[in-house]
Amino acid sequence: MMDFHPRLLAVLLAISACERGEASADIPHVGTEQSTTLALAAAETPGGIAVDIAYARQASSEAPRMAELLIDVDGPVAHERSERLDAAARAGKDVVVLPRDDGSLRVLVFTTQNLTRLDSGPLARLHLRRTGPGPVRFELVGQPTIFAPPEANTAVTLGPAVSLP
Repeated sequence: MMDFHPRLLAVLLAISACERGEASADIPHVGTEQSTTLALAAAETPGGIAVDIAYARQASSEAPRMAELLIDVDGPVAHERSERLDAAARAGKDVVVLPRDDGSLRVLVFTTQNLTRLDSGPLARLHLRRTGPGPVRFELVGQPTIFAPPEANTAVTLGPAVSLP
């Protein structure tokens, strides 16, 4: 199983953004340490804001079959749509985003159609629109269980919060 260095992961995200016609120069590095398992990258787009979620499987952990992520959102934005990216697509997984009453986003990467495990790479892109002026901050929230099966939760580390002015 291949592990991706965080800088390679950032390049993959930038390439993915270029393929969709988005300005990749604005997407920051996704993680700066080898230990980052899940990380966010955010960029302004012509239609609002794009937030990418990337996964880097650690050699010491079992690959997950699904993921349930919670992203804390602080700022004037609303979720419009989401799309699955390479790692989710290769595993045949769907991406479902459920906005919560507290403004956070619950992101599910799963399917009932297969037990294929997720590999390293970009999982999902969330498209949000600004609902007012001001800075926006996105942060992955730590939870006891992010991946299934439970054995896939060993050595999980979350990247830092990302902000846009």
